[in-house]
Amino acid sequence: MTDDGGYTVPDDIAPEFIAFNARQSLAAAISTAAAWLQEREVKTIGQIVKRYDDQLQRLVRDTFRTGDAVDMRRAHRAMMKDMGRSVYVEGMREGGINEPDDEDIATLDDALDEWTSGQFEHVNQFAKDAAAAKKDTTKREGVLARVELWVAALRNFGEAGKLYALGNIPLTFDGDDGEESCDDCQRYKGQRHRRNWWADRGLLERDGNPNYECGRWPACQHSFRDDSGKVIVT
Repeated sequence: MTDDGGYTVPDDIAPEFIAFNARQSLAAAISTAAAWLQEREVKTIGQIVKRYDDQLQRLVRDTFRTGDAVDMRRAHRAMMKDMGRSVYVEGMREGGINEPDDEDIATLDDALDEWTSGQFEHVNQFAKDAAAAKKDTTKREGVLARVELWVAALRNFGEAGKLYALGNIPLTFDGDDGEESCDDCQRYKGQRHRRNWWADRGLLERDGNPNYECGRWPACQHSFRDDSGKVIVT
């Protein structure tokens, strides 16, 4: 028999060659399909946030080793631009906008510029502190603890994209009190207002929100629900 390249395969090994070639073709097809599925896979806000958490932790640990604040600053800025856009677009998708129009894209661009500008103000110092921890290892734990604040900011940005898509819908603050429930949570619990009412008072963000005594850190189990009872903002 003759293979695709014109090479004549001896008859005594032809069956083995055919089987081998089939296995190779199947492996290639599976690999190609897996790559395609991975590329097409829809990422949730949570998945994007988790990827940011993982990558930023690796970047910080690399900087502990290299002491290069310039490289960390450059990489962190690029990471925020890329994942910031991704998480806001995903937020819009989760809010019902599957195909953003020109107005949506303009809103995204403006929101991303404003968000990254605020974040970039703190990038330089964060990189310097991580680089300084190369020699002073006692600083490492404190630097790593700050990653949670960066991650929370990205999560809140993604939620902002979702709320933009949903519009000025009514939201009710509700949920279990859990082990801890601050006075602010108790005051707002059960209240129903339009999204803009909550947003104007800075009450939608979590994980470090200064407008709640508890900060709406993970121990806080309250969330914002629409009129059907669906959780809109965790």
